[in-house]
Amino acid sequence: MFSSRLIGVLLVSLIVLESANAAVLGIDVGSQFLKAVLVQPGAPFEVVPNAQTKRKTSAMIGWDGEERLFAADAETSSTRKPAYTWSLLPRLLGRNSSHPAVQEIADVFGLPMQLETDARGTVRLMLPDGRNYSVEEGFSMILT
Repeated sequence: MFSSRLIGVLLVSLIVLESANAAVLGIDVGSQFLKAVLVQPGAPFEVVPNAQTKRKTSAMIGWDGEERLFAADAETSSTRKPAYTWSLLPRLLGRNSSHPAVQEIADVFGLPMQLETDARGTVRLMLPDGRNYSVEEGFSMILT
């Protein structure tokens, strides 16, 4: 009758056809903003609005005590507590503290935090209260 190989090929084909009907979320990460796009089969792509119904979201993170603030909330907090607000994190990803882009951000934009290089050679950002996070940790907080 049917060989196990033929059944395997049919199962793989069904899985591939089924996954072709899935929706895909794409995230465009810029140095200051990020956008999310939803692509679904049979429909044009759609830019996903954020909580403030805007198409682009500020790539910022801030802290107010133990509470983490994101996007517009972090942007608002940056005027009151600039030392507890980080922006331009995508430009710091994978770079050490001696990289020209890191130095430019520190000099031109006046990063209100201390920079140190961790064991992997990448930048760790320090908050005034002693907490510190790698750039990757800070950026992952923005994406969650």
